[in-house]
Amino acid sequence: MNIIDMLWLFALSVEFQQIPVWENEKLELQKFIDWVPIPVKGSFDEAATKINVLLQAYISKFELQGYELNSDLVYVS
Repeated sequence: MNIIDMLWLFALSVEFQQIPVWENEKLELQKFIDWVPIPVKGSFDEAATKINVLLQAYISKFELQGYELNSDLVYVS
């Protein structure tokens, strides 16, 4: 299993099933998909993609703008 698949598997964990992707987060998520160091599977409006991006953003120490994304980032970390 490569690192892309491991991050995707982590993002599909049961612990993260209740985290939704809100409309106001989609633009910022789409921006971070291009910035994260490891390519992300899936589209930017899937919850697993959001978790994957948040995990990589936490590891890479990105600054997030939205309150919802920051609170989800705390939960993921």
